[in-house]
Amino acid sequence: MLSRFRNGVLLGAVLGLGAFLAAGGVFAGNDKPKSLVGKPAPSFDLVQPDGRPLSLAGALQSGRAVLVSMWGIRCGACLVEMKHLNVLHRKYRDDGLRVIGINVDGVDAPSLREYMAGMEVQPEYPVVADPTMSAIDSYKMEGAPLTIFIDKAGVVVERHEGFSEGDKKQIEAMIRKTLEMK
Repeated sequence: MLSRFRNGVLLGAVLGLGAFLAAGGVFAGNDKPKSLVGKPAPSFDLVQPDGRPLSLAGALQSGRAVLVSMWGIRCGACLVEMKHLNVLHRKYRDDGLRVIGINVDGVDAPSLREYMAGMEVQPEYPVVADPTMSAIDSYKMEGAPLTIFIDKAGVVVERHEGFSEGDKKQIEAMIRKTLEMK
C-alpha cells in the first residue's frame, strides 16, 4: 500500500513537472529571460555605497557599451566572476566599456558599504544597491551572477547566468562583440 502511494505521488510529481516545463517553467511567453535580448535594456536609477546616484541612462550617455553584473555578497561564483570582471574592466574601459555591478542582496547603499568593507575581493568598477530588487525583477534574474551585455544604443546583446572558470573566454568574447556593435 505504501509503495503504491509513493508511486502515485512520484507519478503525480513527474506529470506536474512535465506540465510545468511544457508551459514554459517559471517564465512563460515573453517573460522568458532570453526575451530581453534584442530589446532596449530596462532602465535603473540606483545608489552607490558612497551615496552617489548611478543610472543606466547616464552610463549610456557617455557613448559606452555597458556590462551589468548582478552579484551577491555570499555568492562564491559572483566573487570569482568579480575578480575576472576587474581584469576585463581594466582591459576594455579605454575601448568604450563601462562595467556596473548591481548587488542583489536587497540591502540599501549604507548597508552595502558595510558589507563590502569585509569582502576579500573589491570591485574596481562602480556598484549600486538594489534594495527593492527592481533591477533584478526587470532583468528576470534566475541565478547569480547574472551578466548582461548592453550595446551603445542601449539594447541587450546577450545575457549570461552563473560563472565558472570556463566562462572567462565566453564573457570576454561577448564584451568584444558588444563593443563592435554600433
